[in-house]
Amino acid sequence: MLFLVIAIGTYAQAPRLETKRDSVVVFFKVSDNTLYPQYKDNGTRLRALAERMASENLNKAFITSGSSPDGSLLFNTNLTKARSRSVQDYLSDSLGVERSKLVIDNKAVRWNVLEYLVSRSGKPYSDKVLEIISGNSESRRTDLLKALDGGKVWSDLKAEFFPAMRSTFVVLEYEVEVPEEVPAEPRKVVEDIPRVETISSDAEVSGPVAEKPVEKPAETPDEAPSGQPVAEPVVSVAPSALPSPRAWWVKTNLLGWAVFQMNAAAEVELFNHVTFSLPVYYGSFDWFVNTIKFNTLEVRPELRFFLRKNCTGPFAAIHGTLGIYNYALGGEYRYQDHADIDENGRKHFNPAYGGGLTLGWRFPLNIFGTDRWGIEAAIGAAALRLNYDTFYNVKNGNFAETGIKKWYYGIDNISVSLTYRFDSKRRFRR
Repeated sequence: MLFLVIAIGTYAQAPRLETKRDSVVVFFKVSDNTLYPQYKDNGTRLRALAERMASENLNKAFITSGSSPDGSLLFNTNLTKARSRSVQDYLSDSLGVERSKLVIDNKAVRWNVLEYLVSRSGKPYSDKVLEIISGNSESRRTDLLKALDGGKVWSDLKAEFFPAMRSTFVVLEYEVEVPEEVPAEPRKVVEDIPRVETISSDAEVSGPVAEKPVEKPAETPDEAPSGQPVAEPVVSVAPSALPSPRAWWVKTNLLGWAVFQMNAAAEVELFNHVTFSLPVYYGSFDWFVNTIKFNTLEVRPELRFFLRKNCTGPFAAIHGTLGIYNYALGGEYRYQDHADIDENGRKHFNPAYGGGLTLGWRFPLNIFGTDRWGIEAAIGAAALRLNYDTFYNVKNGNFAETGIKKWYYGIDNISVSLTYRFDSKRRFRR
């Protein structure tokens, strides 16, 4: 009896503990599992977390990576595992946290995060998306979402919400004393739900921050009962408007290659919706016979304006054209830009020049586990000032007429291009 009385008294005097959670978000580039400490200030947040674990002797940190539904399931699963291991290695090898305290707890596709974000977005398609998520299997959801509104909803989801689904969180669990007069109420622990301020497509994480979920926030400690002080968070997760990196594209016109025009182009994002593109074309080959050719050296700079802020979908462009040319289409004459010869015998060419408008559409492709690849179709018309000579269309044919000057009005470019996107560390957008 004496032992029982002592045990009951000891239990009654023991402090009551409640489990709390704080978290830190870690940002990765799209389709990349390398942790860059300087990228979006990852290193600062993780150092603060490691210091807190050491100073307060906290026992566990759960590393949770998730994925979005674009890309293959195998690729996403391997990517989330590799990202979690990358965070675990950095905390252990670089910051000295005991590896046994770092528990990897990955998620598959974070449908609950998408459901949470869409339900609070006010998007016109929100009800349809939520109905698909709640009423279908995981394998069926992706196909149904891609089919909504001809793919427009899927493109918007990729730009606005998918980056938040790809975030990696390091979550601390710790215990705090609860005053005896206020009993600890059990609560359900929910997964960290990030919020997206503005996101680029591309694909990389570009601005999720901590937000309160429906029940208790995972990133913000619980309010202490009876006016007790609230535990400090590990670190402020991120500013509310992290800008995205600007994007670069390299591309080549497949139709150009089909007519023996070697070509390549570079494009850079200047601002939301606005890019600058510079294609270069060069051709010096006959089309199997010397009476058919389209030899050029041409540049066509373009300033493009996209309807979508991630620079995909429809666009219009203002372009300029500057080029020298030598072409024949099997008829009686060959046409070549006029060359003036100075007193030293040097040729000075008179290239075609002018400008016009281009209309086009960029389609992202989800291949090889990434959306960096794309197809771009465009057509443009221009007014070009010409100064050219005509020759008889035979081998080494003589002049027929020289110094013809005129304006050309009509189509000056058609392209179906294969594109690939890069993301720079310099930030311009959002």
